[in-house]
Amino acid sequence: MKAFTILRTMRRVCADTRGATAVEYGLIIASIMLVLIVGLSQLGISLQGVMQTLADHLQNATG
Repeated sequence: MKAFTILRTMRRVCADTRGATAVEYGLIIASIMLVLIVGLSQLGISLQGVMQTLADHLQNATG
C-alpha cells in the first residue's frame, strides 16, 4: 500500500506545472542579463578605443 501512495504522490508532483512558468521567466531574465553584460562590455572596449584615439589626436595637436 505504501508503494501505491508514493507512486500517486510522484504522479501528482510530475503533473504539477505551477513552477514551470517561474523557471521560464528566470531563464529569460538570465539570458537578457547575459546579453546586456556582453554588449555593455563590448561598448566599453569600443569607447576606450575612441577615447584613446581622441587623446592621441589632441596630444599631437597641442605639440
